[in-house]
Amino acid sequence: MVPKVAKSGASFKGAALYYLHDKQANTNERVAFTVTVNLPTNDPDRAVGHMIETAELAQELKREAGLKSGRKLQKPVYAYSLAWHPTEAPTKAEQIEAAKQTLAVLGLSNRQALIVAHTDREHPHVHVIVNRVCPATGRAAVTSQDRLKLSRWAEAYEKVHGKVFCDARVENNAARSQGQWRRGEYISREDYYAWKKAKSDAHWKRYREEKGQENAPRSDQLKALWRTRQRRTETRKAETKAMFKPIWRDVFKRHREELKAFDSGFVGRIRIVMDKADRGRVGASLLEAITAAKQLRADLVRQQELERKQIANHQRYHVRAASQEPAKAWKAERDRLSREWKAQDEDRLNRFKAESDRIWEREPEAEQQRKPRSPKPESPPEQERRQDRKPDDQSRPSAKSSFADHVRKSTSAEDAERAGEHIRQRRERTRSRPRKGGRKFTPR
Repeated sequence: MVPKVAKSGASFKGAALYYLHDKQANTNERVAFTVTVNLPTNDPDRAVGHMIETAELAQELKREAGLKSGRKLQKPVYAYSLAWHPTEAPTKAEQIEAAKQTLAVLGLSNRQALIVAHTDREHPHVHVIVNRVCPATGRAAVTSQDRLKLSRWAEAYEKVHGKVFCDARVENNAARSQGQWRRGEYISREDYYAWKKAKSDAHWKRYREEKGQENAPRSDQLKALWRTRQRRTETRKAETKAMFKPIWRDVFKRHREELKAFDSGFVGRIRIVMDKADRGRVGASLLEAITAAKQLRADLVRQQELERKQIANHQRYHVRAASQEPAKAWKAERDRLSREWKAQDEDRLNRFKAESDRIWEREPEAEQQRKPRSPKPESPPEQERRQDRKPDDQSRPSAKSSFADHVRKSTSAEDAERAGEHIRQRRERTRSRPRKGGRKFTPR
């Protein structure tokens, strides 16, 4: 059993928004059940409305009870939680009874309270929201030494149920009963945050190291893939070169024979000219063979070079076409590896993010050794006061509006009449209250 007292607050509405709903959501799936104490209704929203009204009427209740009004209570919200060990499975009746016992131990049996059970942790636990203002006298409850009282009650509770989970608590309470001073070993918020941050930093350092270990094998794999591409490309080039080798052999042989025949004499030049001349220019070609032999040889060499260039271009085209297949295969394999590595990186990042979230939710190991082995119960949000100043969420009615709606729809005539009388009295007090002049808007 782990009792934990939350920080006192000033807003019942903020506490209700936190305890009666899921974290940062409008749903209430984690709420197992709610029970009201010293309230005329079992509805949690209406119960919160009654507690708000009682806290606001504290001064009037004191005057009616003949007490000195004194200073207005700034933080009427008192909340604490009771968490069982994960191996325990208390029933609903047992959880309610434990919460009522703690109210009696704290001297809050006559105060308005709302018991809320949550199921969002592996251990059973309930939260108790108490209105420190007495609904009869308006006097505020004194909560001094509440942690010591709850510690003694938790020790007795575990002994009654047959198993003590926290031996350190038994030793400390025994020492306190003998007059020895024992301080609660709760770490400060700064130390707790520093511990969490150090553990988170080590966690993400391990993530970077694990991610860095993948760089070398991946780089080697990409280099091997590139070498495979180059090897296959060279193979394709060699195959294309072998395919064009007989073509080049025949071309060079023919060109050498043509030049040899052209240089052999007049008959050879005539034969070469006749083979290459057009039908309509036979006579002109014969005349050129007789009178311009040097120019004809230069033209023959130029035609041979042009033919060789055309064959070389054709060969390069085949080389590029043959190289595209290894390039496409390399690109497809590289893209496949990139997608696979990206999926692995995302899976690793999500895994480390989930572990980081669990790190920030768990308690320090030292604190777990001092307490029963159960996760840290939730604490109310620190910005309760700000939530009262924000406009109500349209998708979720506020405690006051919900209370008024329930009053209008109530089937109990007595309950509705009593609630209506409270509302009328409150409206009359509001109307009769003197108004102080505020700042006036002056247009520029």
